[in-house]
Amino acid sequence: MTLELRRFLYLDSRGINSLHSQLSEFSEKERRDSEQKKKSTSGKGRLSLKIFSGILNATGETELTKTSDSETQTGKTSFKTEEQRLVEIETAISKIALLELKIVTVGKLAKISVESLPMFIKGKLPFTVKGSSDIDIVREINNAQFITFELDQSSLLEGFSLWPRILMGGSLSKFKDSQETGNGKWRIGLTSHLGIMLREFQIRPHNFGIFGQVQQTGSSLYIKPYAIWV
Repeated sequence: MTLELRRFLYLDSRGINSLHSQLSEFSEKERRDSEQKKKSTSGKGRLSLKIFSGILNATGETELTKTSDSETQTGKTSFKTEEQRLVEIETAISKIALLELKIVTVGKLAKISVESLPMFIKGKLPFTVKGSSDIDIVREINNAQFITFELDQSSLLEGFSLWPRILMGGSLSKFKDSQETGNGKWRIGLTSHLGIMLREFQIRPHNFGIFGQVQQTGSSLYIKPYAIWV
């Protein structure tokens, strides 16, 4: 499997590993069900009942057996990084459905129509970093231990007001260039590359690559990210 070259800002390792395990267990269950169905038909035709065909590989031919830290594949054991597992998850999810944002304009209002939430989303969208104007954004993030992004409306639909608004956020500890300071606290260096980028992202939008799950929270749509890249 060829990995897409991505520079990750944020990677939720625990969330990725958990989702990968769930999909692996589901794939194994579907494989056993399919085997049982094949036996019950006494060889009269082949049944393909898997919702995910080869959910954790691109060819759909390799059977996977879940172990605690690796997948056993035709007698071989391969240890996978979070990035590799993320690619496998994205491949599997794309075989079901990824969220499509349908925008309907009425006057000067652009309304986002979304059905069947929560739903996974992957793609590039223009976001800015949310923060107050009277404090340095990096200091504010270090205090909050959280980074919040908001979808930039003007980059999508000039002259329209977008509703509902779309937010995205993640714990500071899951950002790749953050540093642990002790007592469960993390920080971004004030002059670090990430700190400089975040100040830039507060001023003007940037097209972030994202893979996450969209949920409805009050009057807003919220993206729980598994990965954010630039």
